[in-house]
Amino acid sequence: MRLIITLLINIFILYIYASEPQIPSNALKSIKIRNLKQHMSVLTSDSLEGRLTGEQGCEKAADYIENYFKSAGLEPGFKGEYRQPFIIWKKKWTDVNITLNDSVLTSPNNFVFNCNVGQNEEIEKEIIFLGSLTDSSQIKYDVQNKIVFVCFENLNRTTLINKRLKEAGAWAVFGTNINDSTQYQSVAQKHFSFQDVSTVTYQKPKITNSGKRFFIFPASAIKKFFNYDFKSLSSSVNSNNNPVIQKIKIKFKCDTIPITVYNIVGKIKGSDSNSKALAITAHYDHVGIQPDGKICRGADDNASGTGALLELSNAFKKIKHPPVNNILFIAFAGEEYGLWGSNRYSDAMDPLTFLANINMDMIGRRDTITKDNYIYLLGAKKSTWLDSLSIIANKKTVNLNFDYHYDGSSFMNRSDHYHFYKNNIPVLSFFSGLHGDYHTPRDTMDKIDFKLYKKRIQLIFASAYLISYKGIDYYKKQ
Repeated sequence: MRLIITLLINIFILYIYASEPQIPSNALKSIKIRNLKQHMSVLTSDSLEGRLTGEQGCEKAADYIENYFKSAGLEPGFKGEYRQPFIIWKKKWTDVNITLNDSVLTSPNNFVFNCNVGQNEEIEKEIIFLGSLTDSSQIKYDVQNKIVFVCFENLNRTTLINKRLKEAGAWAVFGTNINDSTQYQSVAQKHFSFQDVSTVTYQKPKITNSGKRFFIFPASAIKKFFNYDFKSLSSSVNSNNNPVIQKIKIKFKCDTIPITVYNIVGKIKGSDSNSKALAITAHYDHVGIQPDGKICRGADDNASGTGALLELSNAFKKIKHPPVNNILFIAFAGEEYGLWGSNRYSDAMDPLTFLANINMDMIGRRDTITKDNYIYLLGAKKSTWLDSLSIIANKKTVNLNFDYHYDGSSFMNRSDHYHFYKNNIPVLSFFSGLHGDYHTPRDTMDKIDFKLYKKRIQLIFASAYLISYKGIDYYKKQ
């Protein structure tokens, strides 16, 4: 009897499975490695300069995506346009220099800094040499409203000393490492945010004359400021018990510039005018160029997702009959700054008009902790019907191993699916995991596993097909 029941259950499962719509083979086969390589080569090229939002390279990427949507036959997807514009703000220090005696030091050639001052100011201050300080050193002299020059043991460990000097009234801290003359260069490159030559913000920035003021110099700057080398200065201070003080001028000039950037949106119109939309999304921006001139090409992050978005738009146009639901293909800008593009898109959208979101962010490589032939899924715990259909789609196509390791973790708010998720729109976000090349110039096209990358895109196509061509009501009946 048990054998008969088991047999009947298996027959029923096979019947349900067989009754599911078949994935269009011509569309599935149109997703080709050579096309993916073409997209990847453009998006990671020298001319796109790492696709930093607000820079020319990112605008070139936007042009490429928009033109591809047009060539694929997609309709404009945002209020009759392919582009949703939004404003970001760049705070740019156009001229920062220090005058001492007859010399002028300029940034970023002679120092890097992290500083809050007024928008256009020229300040004259006394600078006092304090020599070497440790976390436990006493501050012997009056530093109120002065600039203090400090020799740190490690330029990566300055927080406590800076805090104590600020509490003692110091206007700013100038720092160097006299024991390791090579550290300045490495710190300047690694922590280029110190320099603050160009800072981008989501809202118009307020230029304030308060807070942290920290400047980092090479060790050779000591002689420029005080006309003596470190050993002579330290000996003089210790023997006379008097600090060495000079006067300097610092000039700051800062502009705040509005920059228009764009989300790119293409649309395939559904047959049901009352249906909701499926949003398929990926961000096309990356982190730009390092101070040493090396381009962060962002092959995996996220040329892989952007290339997939383009191939999916083309694959869906291979299907002769329209989907039930509208399909929106959205390439977001500003993700690397803090999900700015998807945030601005969510401000303009009506959550009730969306059926689901499929997001793709870093889907081209293998990480170091998972098996072969895999993909991570995020959002499945909250969207079980999406998970179920993706399992069906997987069985009908590529048979990847599903891994839910990141589902429900902090990764739920680390990519553009978050702004759909927070609005109670079901999401599935596809991800291939982290790697040591993340946000470095080493994230290059040659490290993409194109065979596995193609299979992941075919899975995403099949999942999106089942959503958009059958609709949620069908799955509720199963």
